[in-house]
Amino acid sequence: MPSRKRAADEMETEVAVEEPSTLQRLRNMWEFANLAQYISLFGDAVKIDKDLDIEELESECLKPQPSEKLAQIGLALLKHVSSHKGLTLEIFDEYTRRQYVAKAPARNPFGTEEEPAKFYDLDVFTKIRVLQQLSVWTLNNPNSIRERMAATDSEQTLWVSSV
Repeated sequence: MPSRKRAADEMETEVAVEEPSTLQRLRNMWEFANLAQYISLFGDAVKIDKDLDIEELESECLKPQPSEKLAQIGLALLKHVSSHKGLTLEIFDEYTRRQYVAKAPARNPFGTEEEPAKFYDLDVFTKIRVLQQLSVWTLNNPNSIRERMAATDSEQTLWVSSV
């Protein structure tokens, strides 16, 4: 049987694949959903505005300029992870890097240079991963959060440590 070439109009047309928007990519990040849930459950205990809803978190992530709110969330989380007293936004990058070096050096987005990368300079997806990771590390010491929860003893749920 002779081979026949297909005419140009018989060729499959390339379908242009549309890149997902930043919002779509955020909504597809499990870390984003996990962070929003953490804030909803434990925001008061770690001094994050519990009324910060997912839409407000999305809008903070979509701002063209660096978000002060995301940095404040990071600082609040870091205060429950680090033993350093007197943490401020000015030293947030260095002390967050120290946590990564100690606990997850392979995933350290702050680098190994003398001067750490700045949280404000990270892309929004990396910022969300940093915040989500800090939220997980706060749960390494659940008693400090449990003590700050507004629930009464009868409302307390059983907290089981996986350690």
